[in-house]
Amino acid sequence: MALTVSQLEEIAAWCGMNPELEKQRQQARRTFFGEDDPRPTHYWEGAGDYNSRPRRFLGWFMFSHELLPEGDRPAAWAVSALYRASVREEALRAVNGAG
Repeated sequence: MALTVSQLEEIAAWCGMNPELEKQRQQARRTFFGEDDPRPTHYWEGAGDYNSRPRRFLGWFMFSHELLPEGDRPAAWAVSALYRASVREEALRAVNGAG
C-alpha cells in the first residue's frame, strides 16, 4: 500500500504539532540544521528559504529520526495514533519502507 497525499499530510501534521514529540522535535531541529555547529551554513539557492527549510526538516524528522525511546520513527507513531487496525499495518509498512 502506498500512502495517499492526504494521509501523508495528516501524518506530517501530527508529527509537526503533537505535544508529546516537542522535546524530540527541538533536539532533532538542532541536529538537522546544525544549530550547535559554529560554522556558517550556505544553502543551495532556494533550499534555505522560509518555506522549504521547515518542510525538509519535517520530512527528515518523520522518516529518518530514530531517537524516540522505543526506537521508532515519528511517522510510525503517527500511523499508530491516527489509523484503525485495518489500515494501520499496511500504513506502517509504507512509512517504515520510506526511511
